[in-house]
Amino acid sequence: MNAVETLPWVESRLAELPQVTARTEFGNRTFFVGGARFAALTGAVLVTHLPPADLIAALKLRIARPFVSVGAMGRNGWVELRLEGVEPEVLDRFLLAAHAAAVQAHRRTLPKRPAAARRTRVSRRLPG
Repeated sequence: MNAVETLPWVESRLAELPQVTARTEFGNRTFFVGGARFAALTGAVLVTHLPPADLIAALKLRIARPFVSVGAMGRNGWVELRLEGVEPEVLDRFLLAAHAAAVQAHRRTLPKRPAAARRTRVSRRLPG
């Protein structure tokens, strides 16, 4: 598949994943889980955040390169996955890995329920 054919497939695949919202940022379709960005389509590449094992696999397959941007310097795990010449099954593996990592990260950052107030014992001693 070429990038022109793959782009709509990737966009629809990302949009159908649970808890995903999409919006346009800087002219590109960007995908979020719980308000946190996890993928963006920029022409012929998908910029996404992958867990370490999948990041290494994508780099070894030579379908990814590290994503370097002034605003993203120092943020680990972001890569550009090329869309041209990559089978949909391979792309789907990395889309699902990025989504699962985003959902897991979102769960870790959900606000915690406040603990029940502790009951304190009133001191029976008289002051002084």
